Amino acid sequence: MKKILYIVYIAVLTPFLTGCFEEPGTAKLMDGQDDAFVELADVSLPGGLNKQFNVVLDGETTTGEIMVAFGGAVQTSDVTVDYEFDAENSTAIEGVDFTFTSTGSVTIPAGEYSAPIVFEVNDDILDPSLEPKTIAIRITNAPVEINQNYAEGTFNLVGLCPINADFTGDYLIEDVTGSPAGGGGSVFGNVVVEVESTGDASRVIKGVTYLPGAGIGQPAIDFEFELFCSQATALGEQESALACDAGILFGPAEEGGIFDPNDDSSFEITFIEDVNDDCGGGANPVTIRLVKQ
Repeated sequence: MKKILYIVYIAVLTPFLTGCFEEPGTAKLMDGQDDAFVELADVSLPGGLNKQFNVVLDGETTTGEIMVAFGGAVQTSDVTVDYEFDAENSTAIEGVDFTFTSTGSVTIPAGEYSAPIVFEVNDDILDPSLEPKTIAIRITNAPVEINQNYAEGTFNLVGLCPINADFTGDYLIEDVTGSPAGGGGSVFGNVVVEVESTGDASRVIKGVTYLPGAGIGQPAIDFEFELFCSQATALGEQESALACDAGILFGPAEEGGIFDPNDDSSFEITFIEDVNDDCGGGANPVTIRLVKQ
């Protein structure tokens, strides 16, 4: 097994980069339109990922928003932007799965940076066991320049089972399996940690140390997980702050740990340790148990 090292991130570029960008909120207010452009904000994410809208399957209509935003400069008069639904590149059906409450256009008020395209989702059509349904939209016309890099985008509608307990607060971490990459040692140690909510079905364990028994001074990390229809696992790939070579990553397991959505007194999280096989021992599932204090 390769030797495990901890990763140190040094912000050596910060002094050279801070002078390259305007501070947030400093865009100019313009009478003309030469310096302005519009775009869809936060629809397509880095790495080709789509923005995700979580829809809790509770029988209620869910409302979502996609923002149309200015870049460069805001305007002293209202700006109306036209958009259209791209049915060919969508799996959701307008009028069946969802409905736009806007009517093909949205107006950004004078002096404002953005305005929402609002839609409502019928949660009866979402099945958490299936692939998310997608909605693709594009900006088609505006009296200012359209940023073609972000003129269109696709977002996902993800069905979530209702979670009636909080799953937040102080918890004691217990090992169920131990760490294969760490020779069977404790994954995060048997310590009391704070769990915070970051969304409808997402939570974060604050300030845990991966393989504390290694005793090499590795920094603490925040471990994010999701509660998905009675199974809990890692929320996407995450860095561990340890490395054998390039860096050990955590990732979601196909079968997560078991939890009761009505009882947050104790639950298990199963995730994949070393998803990229950084240490040469393969990617293996590990399970921890959290017990409320």
